[in-house]
Amino acid sequence: MRSVKINCINDLIEVHTAFNFFKSNFLRTSQTEVLAFLPFSDIYQTMIDNIRENSKLQLLAIMDDQPVGCVICQPIPNEKGFLSMPILAVKHEFRGAGIATKLLKEIENYARKKNYFRIVTNATETSLSFFKKHDFQPYLYLTLNNKYDADDFKNDMPDKYILVSESTNVDTKLKYMMPENIDEKELDNIKKKYKKSVFEIYYEKRI
Repeated sequence: MRSVKINCINDLIEVHTAFNFFKSNFLRTSQTEVLAFLPFSDIYQTMIDNIRENSKLQLLAIMDDQPVGCVICQPIPNEKGFLSMPILAVKHEFRGAGIATKLLKEIENYARKKNYFRIVTNATETSLSFFKKHDFQPYLYLTLNNKYDADDFKNDMPDKYILVSESTNVDTKLKYMMPENIDEKELDNIKKKYKKSVFEIYYEKRI
């Protein structure tokens, strides 16, 4: 494969290059599920915020002077040491060539230097195998509108789902480590029983 350079996105010109790359490849990339529901304006604002804070949390992969991939991360508010990775995209014809791996490794190295210790992302069916290959673990985040449902919910969860955190304010929030092989039917049955609750699945990696 021809040489690929990984460059930090440091100025407005590079932001526009990366943003236009992402838009033009949006439907054919390894973009995360959360991005499919974010307005492009929010994506752009994240990139601008990273520049203002002199952050190196966004990278562009260049081959023959043309963008072929990008990754963008941002700190998660109120979660010290956590990074969200809403974009990890590679041009369709170059997928499988190791570019996404190279982008991920570069962002992980920078994150460690800045004392981040966990990266959080979503995954589509097409990108799930990539994240599993790179040691991302699925977690179920649940928000219960009625805090009194929490005990019932915990009793209903199979033992293979491991409760790792619980917090209660107005709502009760539970976080479970999920098994590697997710039983969709089993999970759907639980969702139906607690249909007023919010279920979100994220993939996380300790770095």
